[in-house]
Amino acid sequence: MQVKRYEVTNVQEALGRIKSDLGPEAIVLSTKTLRNSPPRLIEVIAAVDRNGPVGMTTGEGRGKGKEERDKESLADGIADCRRQIEEMKDMMAAIQRGLRVQEDLAELRDGVSALFNVLGLGVKYRDRDEVAKLYYALVRNGVSKTRTAKIVADIQKDPRFFKARNYEEITAVAEQCLAESLRRRRADGGGGRLKALVGPTGVGKTTTLAKLAARCRIDEGKRAGLITTDTYRIAAVEQLKIYAKILEVPVYVAADKDAFRKSVQALADRDVILIDTPGKSPRDAAHLQHLQEMFSTQESLDVLLLLSTTAGRDSLLETADRYRVLGYNQIALTKLDECRSFGALYDVIERSGTAVSYITNGQNVPRDIAEFSARAMARSIIDNSYH
Repeated sequence: MQVKRYEVTNVQEALGRIKSDLGPEAIVLSTKTLRNSPPRLIEVIAAVDRNGPVGMTTGEGRGKGKEERDKESLADGIADCRRQIEEMKDMMAAIQRGLRVQEDLAELRDGVSALFNVLGLGVKYRDRDEVAKLYYALVRNGVSKTRTAKIVADIQKDPRFFKARNYEEITAVAEQCLAESLRRRRADGGGGRLKALVGPTGVGKTTTLAKLAARCRIDEGKRAGLITTDTYRIAAVEQLKIYAKILEVPVYVAADKDAFRKSVQALADRDVILIDTPGKSPRDAAHLQHLQEMFSTQESLDVLLLLSTTAGRDSLLETADRYRVLGYNQIALTKLDECRSFGALYDVIERSGTAVSYITNGQNVPRDIAEFSARAMARSIIDNSYH
């Protein structure tokens, strides 16, 4: 038996060298990733028995035909490929972990750099203790440290900052800057006749839909129609029918794509069609795909993502990211009267890059809803209270 060891960068290179050195009858005995070799190499050990198949005595080789030996060789090859695939998966996972660490380090480096300025360690602002006080206040109110550092660093560049004489005047400048930042976001579209309300369980979609329907019907004098695709909860359908009866607007129930299309056609004479959807986990990919397919039949459709302000920052960020597949172009912040961390909302708005259209602040229909105010939100972020 002839055995040879190879150090190669990939499997294809190994197979080529083995075939050239040992011939087509050679088989691979083992493979192993050499983790401490730069660049990363793969150790391949191959062998060929000039007198018979590798791993058999002469008697065993004579006892087996060529077809059987070929099957065993194929099985060995498949097993080897599987081992190679698993090793490649491990390598890719390690690379991805390394990339995430690099991203985290880059974000930390930027945050620390800005933090030095924020805490007055820069020569120009060393005597401004109010700046550090503002930094800690924003972090305490829920704004992430990295975004807080950027906020305060930007405020220090504002001409109004140099005229501020005390902490109250500095926070007033901060409020103005935050409001201006929030106003720069504009809803993408927002003029569609169809408006679908989406979001996880418990964010208040059905109640918010009733409030919007009341605004359209009473305040704006528009003819509204309602569609609910939430056939998972009987109570939700009945609740919406009660609202529809009070507001004297038609309501349709659509369980699938075809029924949804027919419901839209039946409401062709309506100025606005508001669509209720089931509440599911943001991680339910099948549910999101179902909604995506249902909405694909309509061109003029706005998607309004509802986010409950009682949820934590991480949950809100995950929800905003996962619902992005539906192409939402507006956000509504619900239960603002129950919010305990207004600063976290700033992180969410910044991350989503989408304008907030409405806020809700209670269960009363139709009163407890209002258009989003950037100035009021900025004030809430500063002092962590509802305005």
